[in-house]
Amino acid sequence: MPAKTDSRGGDISTWERHGQTIIAGLILGAIIWVGKSVTDLTNTMGVVVNRLDTLEASIATMDERFDKYQTKAEAASQRENMRLINQILEGRIEGLERKVRQ
Repeated sequence: MPAKTDSRGGDISTWERHGQTIIAGLILGAIIWVGKSVTDLTNTMGVVVNRLDTLEASIATMDERFDKYQTKAEAASQRENMRLINQILEGRIEGLERKVRQ
């Protein structure tokens, strides 16, 4: 069996072939690692988007309820409750965003 040659016509040693195989393996591993990272990021961003949708639905529901309140005191109390709920949801979203950045 004839020896393999490089582009200059010289023989390629067994070590050079192994080196090429190792480099190809490292490149493939890097591609897989980046793909997994992108998938993880996409999944986490999907969770954030779902949380934002939930937040929007909650706000819309609360807006409808505001229209039904009879007194200013009830409306003020409900606004305070909504503000607290918004703070909790925003804190959760910020936590997810920090997780995405890590």
